[in-house]
Amino acid sequence: MKKLSSFFVILLFGVLLVGCSNRVSTPSDQGTTGEGFSKVNQEQGETTEKGGNSAEIPAPGSAPSEGEAADKVALDFDDVKTPVEAMERFTEAATRAPEQKTRDRLFRGLLAWMEENAAGVVPFYGNHLQVAEAVGKEKEYDPRALIEELNTTFLENPERIPDEEFRRVVEAMAENGLALATAEGDVWPVLNYRFLKDRFAQVLSRELRDYLEIRAAFLNIYNEGYVVIPWDQLADNIMQMEEFIKNYPDSPEYEKVKELYQRELNSYLGGTYGDQVQQDLRESYCRFLDRYEGSDTCAIVKEFYHLLEQNDFKKTEQVDDFLKRVKQ
Repeated sequence: MKKLSSFFVILLFGVLLVGCSNRVSTPSDQGTTGEGFSKVNQEQGETTEKGGNSAEIPAPGSAPSEGEAADKVALDFDDVKTPVEAMERFTEAATRAPEQKTRDRLFRGLLAWMEENAAGVVPFYGNHLQVAEAVGKEKEYDPRALIEELNTTFLENPERIPDEEFRRVVEAMAENGLALATAEGDVWPVLNYRFLKDRFAQVLSRELRDYLEIRAAFLNIYNEGYVVIPWDQLADNIMQMEEFIKNYPDSPEYEKVKELYQRELNSYLGGTYGDQVQQDLRESYCRFLDRYEGSDTCAIVKEFYHLLEQNDFKKTEQVDDFLKRVKQ
């Protein structure tokens, strides 16, 4: 049986044998709100630790042997200080890589360096109020909509930002492949997985493009531990991950996607903030059963929905027991 089947059989078996908390942990790198904007380091990368990740590519003109090229040159990031340098180094190496698996291997080296070092290049920490004022928003605004606009319109067009200091922050973020994350009113830079997917789409395999899309969709899903995106959007994210688990059982990213899948499934089923399951969540479950009929996740959602019906959509001990079994 493939690794995929084993994973979902184990998950379903856990539902039948043995909670999912209403809260989901806030990212561990959150801190307290800083006073004012942290200015962008003029020597970008000064605060970034050197990465030790490396990959290898075949020398031009060499004939690859099984799995690896016979003659290889090293591609390392030991002396790289900024994401811009790292991405340029990868691009140059990727153009000389004869095989897709080699380009993917090189990109995984870049991704590891970016995940460890990129965000530190732009040492910014602020809050919603500061950011809203910097982009000229009124006091009454939707924080989530504000961050979405920053990660799209303003990140692509930083010249539209009236505040000069914050404009420099956003320009540095755009150049270095970053986006803004938010939780509990705070705002800080994180790696922009969608930027990486779009920039390197032509040299990456479908597997890695799918993975980057999954990571991109995970940005700003939670606030103060609760789901803040529409339930149907969370459901779509879950199914996107199920497809990855099915399609790429041998992927180096398999375990990470499995972890994210479990987390978001817990959030979707456990989204009962109170004694009664919200109406909008019930409706989302119904749409899920229609849209994704026949999927492994659908079997879990279907069993849970029937249990809710039997309990008048109240969060009973029986419902809690089911959520605990799914979480395991």
